[in-house]
Amino acid sequence: MMLVLSVLGASDSQILADYIHSDSAYADINSDDAMVMSMSQRDIDPSVFLRAPPTVIVDTLQYIRSKYGGVNRYLNKNGFTDVWRNKLRNSLLS
Repeated sequence: MMLVLSVLGASDSQILADYIHSDSAYADINSDDAMVMSMSQRDIDPSVFLRAPPTVIVDTLQYIRSKYGGVNRYLNKNGFTDVWRNKLRNSLLS
C-alpha cells in the first residue's frame, strides 16, 4: 500500500498514518487465532509478524530513497513505469 499511496501522491505522514492502522488490526478484529496457529507451525513469531511499528515504514521509505533515488525510480527499475502509474491513478481516482 505504501507504493500505491505514493503513486497517488500521498505524503510520508499520510502513508505513515495509514500504515499505523495495521498495527492493531488483528487485535481490533479479534479473529487472528487461525492465522496465529498457522504461523506458529511455520516458526513465524506472530507477535512480530502481525505488528506494524512505525519505524518499519519510515525505514523502508528511507531505504528506497537512498538506494533508488525515490519511489518512482524504484518502480521504474521494476517495470512499473509512468504509463502503468498513470493507469493506476486513473483507475483509482476516477
